[in-house]
Amino acid sequence: MSNRISFQLVVAGAGPGGLAPLFAAARYGKLPELLAGGVLVVERSATIGAGLLGNYSIPSDSPAEAFLDSIENSSEPELRELLSHPEAKALADLRGQTAPLRVAAAFLALAAQRLCSMVEQSLHSAVLREHEVLSVRQISNRLWAVHVRDLRTGREHTFRSRSVHLATGGHQPADRLRTERVGDAPLTPRFSEKLIQSGELFVWHGTDAVMDRLRDKPQPRITVVGGSTSAGAIAVQLLRQTSLAFPAGGLTLLHRSPLRLFYASAEEAKADGYYDFKSEDICHISGRVFRLSGFRFEAKDLVRNALGLQGRVPDPRLKLIALNGDSAAAEAALQEADLIIAAMGYRPRMCPVLDAEGNAIPLHDPVSGDWATVDQRCQVMTRQKEPLRGLTAMGLAVGPAASHALGGEKDYRGQVNSLWLWQNTLGLRVVEEVLKRTADTTLPLLRPSVPALSQHVAAIQAIEESNTYSNFGPVNTRFEHEVVESIFDGEGYCVTACNATLALMLAMRDAIGETSASKRYVLMPSFTFAASAQAALWCGLTPLYCDIDPDTWLPSRESEEQLLRDYAEQIAVIVPNATFGNNLDLQRYEELVDGTGIPVVIDAAASLGSRNDRDEAFGKGSSLPLIFSMHATKNFATGEGGLLYCSKPDKIERLRTMASFGFGERRVATMPGLNAKMSEVAALTATLQLKQFPALMSERDSISRMYATELAGRLQRQTTRGQRQARTFESLLLPRTLAPYREEIMRRMLQQGVTTGSYFSPHLARQPFLRDRSIVPPLPVSDDISARILSLPLHNGMTQADVTAVVGALFETLESLES
Repeated sequence: MSNRISFQLVVAGAGPGGLAPLFAAARYGKLPELLAGGVLVVERSATIGAGLLGNYSIPSDSPAEAFLDSIENSSEPELRELLSHPEAKALADLRGQTAPLRVAAAFLALAAQRLCSMVEQSLHSAVLREHEVLSVRQISNRLWAVHVRDLRTGREHTFRSRSVHLATGGHQPADRLRTERVGDAPLTPRFSEKLIQSGELFVWHGTDAVMDRLRDKPQPRITVVGGSTSAGAIAVQLLRQTSLAFPAGGLTLLHRSPLRLFYASAEEAKADGYYDFKSEDICHISGRVFRLSGFRFEAKDLVRNALGLQGRVPDPRLKLIALNGDSAAAEAALQEADLIIAAMGYRPRMCPVLDAEGNAIPLHDPVSGDWATVDQRCQVMTRQKEPLRGLTAMGLAVGPAASHALGGEKDYRGQVNSLWLWQNTLGLRVVEEVLKRTADTTLPLLRPSVPALSQHVAAIQAIEESNTYSNFGPVNTRFEHEVVESIFDGEGYCVTACNATLALMLAMRDAIGETSASKRYVLMPSFTFAASAQAALWCGLTPLYCDIDPDTWLPSRESEEQLLRDYAEQIAVIVPNATFGNNLDLQRYEELVDGTGIPVVIDAAASLGSRNDRDEAFGKGSSLPLIFSMHATKNFATGEGGLLYCSKPDKIERLRTMASFGFGERRVATMPGLNAKMSEVAALTATLQLKQFPALMSERDSISRMYATELAGRLQRQTTRGQRQARTFESLLLPRTLAPYREEIMRRMLQQGVTTGSYFSPHLARQPFLRDRSIVPPLPVSDDISARILSLPLHNGMTQADVTAVVGALFETLESLES
């Protein structure tokens, strides 16, 4: 695990309920995928697998083969090979029969050890023994914080996980004894001196303790309260004790629900003389009668005898009393009993579940007839019965409630507590929830904030009614006016284009005019997107690459000036890039035009939303043509689109003509041109984006500042010029020692739910097609930054918790590689 603190799944409790989803994953071939995302298993004890089952002296309520099933049908050879082990053979010899829980527990421990060994062998997973989960906290809608204590040292740790699975056991609550009416009143305090809970009897030597309490009672009377399988197990265990000389009716079973019998089929039930069932009591999946509530094995035989099926003789020592029937007899049984054993069920022992501020989240409080703590996907429910996404639970008394999909009898109102279901249907549901949540909660590098046209049907209908879909129509014209007013304070002019690459080609072509063949170079940075170089090539020019500044990552002034000295007479146009929305010094480039006569076109693809030192829109009032992108990856996202802006109206009108085939007159080409017109639908999207853009940029700027705080003094970020940089993602530089491991860093980050990128790497001079068609001087800074750059998610909707998680995952990854 190394220093890993982030996981796809944390399992709290390595007992049957905790490991059941992992066994289900192994059965259905999903374990490798689960482990690849990182699984942390946390267990209080030094041993794992069986929970408290080995402490019980009673037999199982399931046939022996139910414990073997997940191994026999596993897709993992390492698990299947356990079938030759003595513990597996001991269970196999009991097929069709009940199994002592100590035998079942020994096999579960064996299987769990092997499974956890597989977890530990996974590079991204771990098992912590002798640790306890203190709390789970929902730190965001995609992450949980799991607070864990090392029971040996007392040290505490916090792990992050997309999903948490709770299996922290169950208990028999004392409050039910004080609040739930049995007979004339609750059992406590009136019978406290002669009352125990069933769990005290089931443990080893529990029967001895009972007999010790009754040593002065030659003919003891015991009343068992409950009609569950636990109550049946108590009756069987007590009646087997020859030292307990029960009189007739000395062992009374008080039950609320009718006592049911399990049968493999309706035919089997009828053959046994049992007709007390309806068609709704037959499981539609298995055909079994009373699959969930019916007594099985020895308890079933006891009730069969009591019912006199097939001429069976009831045991005279056992008396059955329905609590909703003869209330006087029930009260008498309680009053006359020397010992009362409450078998009134269990409740889950849940660890604290907290919200982001550390306050307890009220969970569903089980009540009679609605006992389940989880929903049908095993998701823990709030008090309002809303599922907590990413938090599942399983185990004794957890649930879920019975359902048609799970099978069983229609009217069953209890919980589904079945190891077989845990390791199959229910366990698979948990695995599916975990994997789906991992996909749903993985932070993308980019998430477009494009206006939803579906919410503006009337505007779309207006376009249809106008019958104008392109050719700088009314919607486009309105947008051009509004964007200048809104972003550039009404100063300057603009024309749209269907995409920024074509806009860049138009601006370059217009800038070079009828230049001589000797002027064939475009001076531009190599550290930029390929569209710039491709636009130059389409204009018949050759890229000449300059280096970049090591701090701002903008074109290096020294590099540009050196190349101007070396190639001054051959440079047709200069195309500096406003890297990642950073603010270029436009005044310097205007002076460069005046001093050299070489035109300048500004590649400002990512800069809509940037603010200069005067807190004005980048480019406002500039005489240089600026090309902005409205691609889905940009801050001003429309899907696809470009915007050419300039303070010179004649230049903008000339570019508009060039964007429409160069038609200076009606359908007569008077200058170079192509079709770069924006559609009316795209212009509508841009108009809608304009309305929400200030709020979007404010939010994105806030997220960027969160990153700045989290990364301060730890890793190098791009130095921002101006008041605001319209970042499309957060970029930083890896330490040089870790740069060779960038792909591995990105892979590990993705496993932790964070998508990263490496813009711009390789830079243009290192891309073969472009390199072979360009002039490439030494570019040491571009090479260094391109080799080290890492792009982190930055998009609307991210929270402080998301940023903290991204940075935490990054440094966890870096530290693991450094160690």
